[in-house]
Amino acid sequence: MTDFSHLLLHFLALEIKSEILEWPAVSTPDTAIDPTEEALLREFRPIHQSSAGPREGRFQRMEKWSNGNPVAYYQAFCRNPETGKFERYGWRYMLSNGQLILHKTFPVLNKDYEKRESRSARAAR
Repeated sequence: MTDFSHLLLHFLALEIKSEILEWPAVSTPDTAIDPTEEALLREFRPIHQSSAGPREGRFQRMEKWSNGNPVAYYQAFCRNPETGKFERYGWRYMLSNGQLILHKTFPVLNKDYEKRESRSARAAR
């Protein structure tokens, strides 16, 4: 069988398949976020209690889940007055039916930045 006849057979099979079977069109998931939703998520500043008092969360990133709900991640940093360590707080908010809902509070991360060596001190060694 020549390449040309193989190609003709392939086209014939495609034509028959399209006439016999009506394949439903598979739509691609909508990954675009509505500009008004995006603006709302970017401008939102949640205020939560931390070890150093109330702190304002800053926008970090945004995603759109498979169910169509956009979610945004926020974080806040502060120094714990008792331990002297820096703490990072994180929250995830979901936009559902036009309402922002706290979806998850992430565990607090502690870092002691005072004990880290600076680059110049490491280079001097």
